Amino acid sequence: TAIGARGASERAAWEERFAKLSGAKQAEFERIMAGTPPKKLVPALTAYRKTLSETKPKVATRKASEMVLEVVNEVMPET
Repeated sequence: TAIGARGASERAAWEERFAKLSGAKQAEFERIMAGTPPKKLVPALTAYRKTLSETKPKVATRKASEMVLEVVNEVMPET
């Protein structure tokens, strides 16, 4: 059908653009699409937990959530 043909040509164009990306960009795209967290996430959260255990900040739950998300968002641009 016409819709299928248009979709096939769009897909081919996308694959061509994807092939032009660096290997690192392709790997990052595939990691994000697979839902795999980046390798930097666990060390970042571990360091943050250590900081929290040392400083023991007194913050509201909502603020605590915001603080954790700042750490996560820094290493996971897809969030």
